[in-house]
Amino acid sequence: APTPEEREQATVMAQVERLEVYLQGLGTIHNRDFTARETTIREGLATGADFEFAQVLLGEHLGFEAGNREDDASPDPWWRAGEVAIVFEDHANAGPDAVIDATKARQAASHPDWLREHVPGVVGGTIHSVLVTPAKKAKSGAAPHLGRVAYWNVDEFRDWAYAALDGVRDLRRTFAEPGRLDWRADAAQALESLKADAPGLAAWLASRPARDHLTIVK
Repeated sequence: APTPEEREQATVMAQVERLEVYLQGLGTIHNRDFTARETTIREGLATGADFEFAQVLLGEHLGFEAGNREDDASPDPWWRAGEVAIVFEDHANAGPDAVIDATKARQAASHPDWLREHVPGVVGGTIHSVLVTPAKKAKSGAAPHLGRVAYWNVDEFRDWAYAALDGVRDLRRTFAEPGRLDWRADAAQALESLKADAPGLAAWLASRPARDHLTIVK
């Protein structure tokens, strides 16, 4: 059986291979399509209205399989690479005085169940649910659910996303065609240094339970 390290490496390589196909699809001769996609992501993340759409595109831009289903119980965007899945509960429209209530927290905590049921291939892997929000407080009714959800401040998420976009832009400069081992090694290293590789991002999220980052209020 593969070691945990080998499995992580396989996940990163799956992400890099997907990134190659994505970059090739946007074209390597001209910058136009790549730049247009990058601009759509940057502008979408800057607003509340297009945030989720931009988050799906960002996942694809980083080599993840990404999606978003709009129905009552479905989560906001999800990203997946190999055995790792990350699912978001976005609260980007809220103000800094917002308070996370029990419904929001319960929703976020239940997203992994939805993903296992609806997205083929995630059943055996690990799924991290993350709350992206400007809120600093949560109601006491939310507390029981906050240990199963990671916390990511929305402004910090944007900063991370913009740095990751810059990283992919740098990688594209040296990208010629899929299958070059030297480029794959560079891409894996770049994603890891940006904390944009699936295993690294998942480990970081696992270290940030929302209960440690939100003040509980009545």
